[in-house]
Amino acid sequence: MEFAPGECLDLRRSPHQRIEVRQSGRLRLLHTDHLALQSALDLDHPRQLVLTYMQAMMTVFLFRPPPTKVLLLGLGGGDLLRYLYHHLPNTRLKAVEIDATMVTVARDWFELPQDERLQVVVDDGIRFLHEDEACYELLMVDIYSGRKPPPALLDSAFYQDCYRRLTNDGIVVLNLLTTEAETFRAVLWHLRQQFDRATLCLSVPDQGNIIIFAFRRRPSAVKQPALRKRAAELREILDLDLNAWAQQLFSTNPTAGGELLF
Repeated sequence: MEFAPGECLDLRRSPHQRIEVRQSGRLRLLHTDHLALQSALDLDHPRQLVLTYMQAMMTVFLFRPPPTKVLLLGLGGGDLLRYLYHHLPNTRLKAVEIDATMVTVARDWFELPQDERLQVVVDDGIRFLHEDEACYELLMVDIYSGRKPPPALLDSAFYQDCYRRLTNDGIVVLNLLTTEAETFRAVLWHLRQQFDRATLCLSVPDQGNIIIFAFRRRPSAVKQPALRKRAAELREILDLDLNAWAQQLFSTNPTAGGELLF
């Protein structure tokens, strides 16, 4: 997704990265090192998700009801956290962000809510996950290291921690940004090993993002009509049309007899 560069509103340098906030029409954009776009806020519709890959991550709700506890690794401008806060009013949210400056920018420029059911922890997400003792129904992973996935995403120990931190029906949603087939295969292999091959992939058209879902409890038979019905039910709740993403799941993953294969 391409955006006009716009006017620079704020520029900060943290120990971790260069953070730049720009305004392009009604869109407020957050860039980090190498001009990577981390967040986008539509000032006219702040409760919607602008970035396509984040919309794709919401496809997880085709497979489970709204959770009561969610952990997010990676904050950026807080797009996912802000969206989930507004659309899931009974859900408690916790986000872990390594860069304290990023948290400040999210509050100053990207309407990050402040509420008792929303907690932002400044810490290394990999370490936090390893040391945390709570369990979550949904774990969303959106972390990066420059232009590459962080080394932890290529380490089986990380996925063991993901598994331990989920409830029995919990799901991991991981945004993988890579153009390297070897990296994708390695990440998927680790997830499939840890989650007994109960995974699905969702490619984001015209982008390098691949969303990977890993299920602690293998879903029952999933057919396209059922996903379309669920997408229709969620449209009003999430203010998002997931029908196209439901179809994309069938384009991305193996199927047999009209069912997704896990």
